[in-house]
Amino acid sequence: MLNAREEHDPVMFLLKGGNTMKKNQIIDLYSYDDWANEKLMITMSHLENEEFIRDLSSSFKSIRDTMVHILGAEELWLSRWMGEQGRVLLNSEDFPTYTSLTGRWDDFRNHINDSTAKTPSGMLK
Repeated sequence: MLNAREEHDPVMFLLKGGNTMKKNQIIDLYSYDDWANEKLMITMSHLENEEFIRDLSSSFKSIRDTMVHILGAEELWLSRWMGEQGRVLLNSEDFPTYTSLTGRWDDFRNHINDSTAKTPSGMLK
């Protein structure tokens, strides 16, 4: 059973086993996600392209590859939320520069803002 605070805290709601979310909870979660991603994008804007694509011998080859993975996962999440099937993760090679990635990210931000605006105010499953 969720207490009143947990019902209004989207993270606690999900951690405590809630399976429906209110529109304002989705907007709060996305707002935080968007804020964090924007911080990363601003930081990356100061990198030279060589630094952006440099092989870091990490779980994802480069900063670019990590950010493409994050964007791809977010796009995949949104497509499932919208009931779409068959979407696959993005290919890092399709984003040779920071600018090419930010263009796609801006398109995604616009799409998710439109999607959340159209979401009914009732409960979602």
